[in-house]
Amino acid sequence: MRRIYIGWIGAFIGMLFFHSCDSHRANREMKQIETMMKEHPDSARAMLENMGAHHLMNEKSYAHWCMLLGRVRDEQQKAKRANNPLSTRQWLKAQAYYDRKGTPQERAEIRLYTGRSQKDDGDYDAAVNTYKDGLLFVAKTDDYSLAGYLSSYLADLYLEKGLYDRAFEKYNEAAGFHARSGNIRSQALALRDAVYCYLEEGRTTEALSVLQKADSIAGLAGDSIVIRAISADFGVVYREMGRLDEAETSLSTHLDDNDPWPTYFALADVCIRKKEYTKAREYVEKAISENTKGEVFRLHFLIEKADGNYRKAIDYLEQYIDYLDSTYAEQNRSHVYEVEQRYDKSQLENENIRLQVAILYRTLAIIILSVCAAIGILLFRRVQKLRLDRQQEALQQKENEIRFLTIELNKMKSALNERQDSEVNAYKVQREKIISLEKALAEKKELILQSSTVGKKVVRVIRQGAAAKVSLSARDWTALEGDIKSLYPQAYAFFTGKIKTQKSSAPWKLCLLSFFNSDTKVEAFLLGLTDDIAARQCRYRLRKNLGVDGSQSLAIFLRSLG
Repeated sequence: MRRIYIGWIGAFIGMLFFHSCDSHRANREMKQIETMMKEHPDSARAMLENMGAHHLMNEKSYAHWCMLLGRVRDEQQKAKRANNPLSTRQWLKAQAYYDRKGTPQERAEIRLYTGRSQKDDGDYDAAVNTYKDGLLFVAKTDDYSLAGYLSSYLADLYLEKGLYDRAFEKYNEAAGFHARSGNIRSQALALRDAVYCYLEEGRTTEALSVLQKADSIAGLAGDSIVIRAISADFGVVYREMGRLDEAETSLSTHLDDNDPWPTYFALADVCIRKKEYTKAREYVEKAISENTKGEVFRLHFLIEKADGNYRKAIDYLEQYIDYLDSTYAEQNRSHVYEVEQRYDKSQLENENIRLQVAILYRTLAIIILSVCAAIGILLFRRVQKLRLDRQQEALQQKENEIRFLTIELNKMKSALNERQDSEVNAYKVQREKIISLEKALAEKKELILQSSTVGKKVVRVIRQGAAAKVSLSARDWTALEGDIKSLYPQAYAFFTGKIKTQKSSAPWKLCLLSFFNSDTKVEAFLLGLTDDIAARQCRYRLRKNLGVDGSQSLAIFLRSLG
């Protein structure tokens, strides 16, 4: 019995040693990866991701592993766009560890990566709060470089939401931090980003002053890429100031051979403003590539519209809208795929960790219970050996039954929970897709109706009123009825059953106009009524006939019928 007791203790110590060795191996591999991260970031990332699937790391090693994935993504970003390697939940898990046991510098750095993940997920408020907390922590250190990046990322969020004063303030703070850290290149880029805050508000003089300051700093850095980018930005500022000749000169002399398309687009826009449409077309043609189709269609539309070629302009506009629709759908598919990949990877990793931890805990529990039983048996054996043998046999049998039933119950619970979670998630995804498609269909119908020949006339009257000098003929009303019947067949069937007057009557025409969500002045003008009071009375009778109360828009009600 003593041999059994000693054997269980040895197994217990072996389990602890195995777990410690696994974390030690992971830490040793991570040290090796850190040495190659800057020169071979892609290989380093692949090795780190492989570690997450094969090592059972303790909390400290896991947090360090997450931190390294954030750093290696930064190295990848210098050459090309790199996707988020972890889910936000995983970043938050690492952040929780550093909040308990990390230094202020580590707490600030992990928030740099957590905030980016939250921004990728579209959680703007959470990302803002994360960056703010990071700045509070980095204020307790001398890491001005990290403070500069946190400020720049926070400024990017403010700029995206139109909070230009806050964005400008944070870009200036970022430039100051980079100056204190000796990173002149990032200082110049931060000031360059601040220029766009002024441009968004139309403050072109201040924008030019800040850009000149950024240009002088970039000259000290000696980075040709930064100098070329800032020099090209002078063209953008000159364009907004109306100094079009200077803008064209600045843009054309600072083309980036590796990425010339944004500059060509800016040059085309300058030529449109100068009414040099042939030259604008030439710049647009130079910018044609697989990734610039949408902007090419948009600029062709603006050129032809400004040049008076309205038929061509409409053709380009339709191509632009079709491209946007297809691109939006493709981006949605790509984003969903990326999120699913991160989620699946996180789930696999968590499942692997859960299984390994469950095995470890179960083994430890068995060892502890067995050791306790052995000690009890040794003590009780001194009193009554025969009774001990019978009780030991019964105890062992009960333990086996309980263990078996517990395992079976856990398996059943796990299977049930997984199936329920899968069904709920599938339903949510399908429901969101249906809602998105219904919304897109409604917007498409509205756009088609407003883009029809009669629809354009109605829209012109809605925007310009009587100054549009537009009236609808009987043929127009018939065409409008046909458009609504084809786009909204159920709504058409509904109101034709409710309105008993002739199709040439005011209630019938008012019902057709209601699909445009027009006001009473527009309706009075198009229906030939005396004033908008008569239109209100006609609309009241129409609501009564259709059974729609005054709190609901007729346009929304009719469009919702489909």
